[in-house]
Amino acid sequence: MSISKYEQETSLWYNNSETEAICYTCNKALLNKLDKYCSKYPEEFKVKRNVVIDGKIEGKEFTFNKKYISIRKPSSRIMSEDQKLAASIRLKKNRAKNQE
Repeated sequence: MSISKYEQETSLWYNNSETEAICYTCNKALLNKLDKYCSKYPEEFKVKRNVVIDGKIEGKEFTFNKKYISIRKPSSRIMSEDQKLAASIRLKKNRAKNQE
């Protein structure tokens, strides 16, 4: 039995006296991203523990330097539907090109 979408939370903890941050997540996209960072930058990103439910990893807790945390302001750029379509086409072409 896997956990419900409501239970698939992400939490981020850090304080002013330490440089380390802890991220607990069950979000699949964020799990994949942080797992890649752990492989590529093992000195910077580490898996602290796995959350196993019914023999399946449902979430993980990661540690990394809090300097990698970023909160951005909303984009003020408003794109028309034509601009969105053109950007989507460019992105698809670039992704296809990079996969070759």
